[in-house]
Formats: sequence, structure tokens, C-alpha cells
Amino acid sequence: MELIIKNIVTYPVKSMAGNETKNAMCLTTGLKDDRKWVVIDANNKFVTQRQLPLLATIKTSVTNDKLTLRHPKTGAVTIAPSHFNDAAELVTVWKDENKALIADNLSSQWLTETLGKFKNAKLRLAMFSSQDERKVGTKYLPKQNATLQFADACPYLITFEESLEALSSKLGIAIPMNRFRGNIVLSGLPPWEEYKVSKIKHESSLEFTMVGPCQRCQMTSIDQTNGSIATPGQPLQTLMNDFPAKPDGLPYFGMHAYISKGADATITVGDKVRAQLK
Repeated sequence: MELIIKNIVTYPVKSMAGNETKNAMCLTTGLKDDRKWVVIDANNKFVTQRQLPLLATIKTSVTNDKLTLRHPKTGAVTIAPSHFNDAAELVTVWKDENKALIADNLSSQWLTETLGKFKNAKLRLAMFSSQDERKVGTKYLPKQNATLQFADACPYLITFEESLEALSSKLGIAIPMNRFRGNIVLSGLPPWEEYKVSKIKHESSLEFTMVGPCQRCQMTSIDQTNGSIATPGQPLQTLMNDFPAKPDGLPYFGMHAYISKGADATITVGDKVRAQLK
């Protein structure tokens, strides 16, 4: 079945605003620069919109390996690789501990001025270490045959326009796709048929293998433009009640995926891909 790539989004800093782009390089760990950085607390534990919804209001861009953060309240700050400590420290994302380089006080000061202190301490910025490897958990891939950086579960999250339209129609309000923070948005499948897809094959040699539906959390209720709770409990309740992906009664939207062939290829909005059903 032929589908079309409708959008490509990278999220350089976990839980901050995403960047829509016309094309992107697909690495085994995710789109280039996707979730390469993460905000951490004083104990080196990751911080997301689950704790600080206003993270959504920070814009990001990457130029020549330099990360720039922007916010209406505090302006912009640019963090170059030289702003990170040479010695790596362990940073915790869920149950995983991986080596990361911690940025100096420049970004910490800016983050804390923008978002306030977290648990009475300054927020800090960490960058995934190129000397480490984080494997997808056995919960998703028993053989752990894929790697990622600071994404939650898998290196890629693929979402589908027709399912979003069905969800919005049921809710009676238009839910924007950015609530689900996917990397690749596809169009061409009937609603919810993505749960039957086993592989997505690009017109190059690039091939994505589907891992399974993505379980959703309260972040889907956060308006990504201002960090407010748009409609409490939604769209989670509707996903659970009207569009169950599994018999466990949990909310799901989109598909986790990893590259099984053809890494380092570039994808472009408008490219055609083929969906292979199970």
C-alpha cells in the first residue's frame, strides 16, 4: 500500500518544541539531532513536560552542532559543543542510565530564568555522549537490536493523518498532530490500520520495522503552543474508550519503529513509501 510522507519533525531537546523540516537524515538512533539533548535536574534525572509543561514553549534550532534555545521571556541562548564538560556523567531517562556531557552554567542560568527552579535547584542541559550506546529495552525489542538517544522508547515514532482525523472527529475538536510528537507523519492508510503494519519501505533502500503502538501519557493534553492543559483527560479518554489498540485498556497513538535496512538515507516531505501489512 502506497503512502506519502506529509511531515518530518525533529525534537533536538527532549520535551521542547519540535522543528518541522522538508528533509532529514535517518540515523539508526533517530533523525539527525533528534532528542540529542535533555533537560535534567540536580540528580541527573530527566525532566519533561510531564513535570514542566512550559518546556513546550521553548523553540530550538541546531546549526553547525550549535544548539540555540529561544523563548519570548528570556530571548535566545546558543550552546556550542565547547560549553559542555569533557568528563561524561550518568544521566537517567526512565530506567536507563547513559553517559552524557553536562553543559556549563550558561544554559543552566537561562533554563532556570525561563522555567524557574525545579525542586529548589537549577535545571541543567545534557548532551548524549557519542561514546555511549543506549539500546531499546527488551519490553519493545527482546533482542535489543536497535539504539536511540534520549527518546522515551524507540528511535522513531511514526504517526498517521487519517487516525488523527478520526480522533478529532470523535472529539468534535481539531487535535493538532504536535500533541503526539511524532518524527514522521504519513498519509494514505485508513484510520487505525497502522496497527496492522509490519514495515514501512522508502523508495530508497531505507526500511523501518514497526515495533508496536505508542502508549500515550498526559502530555497529549498539553497545548504545545503555550504549555497549558487544553482539555483535561483528553484525548486519552477517547483513545482508550473508542480507539483501543490493545485489550489492555490503555491509550495508544502512532507506532514505534526502528531502521532495519538502509540507515543514513535522507527522507523528504512528499516522498512515497510502501506499507507492508502483517
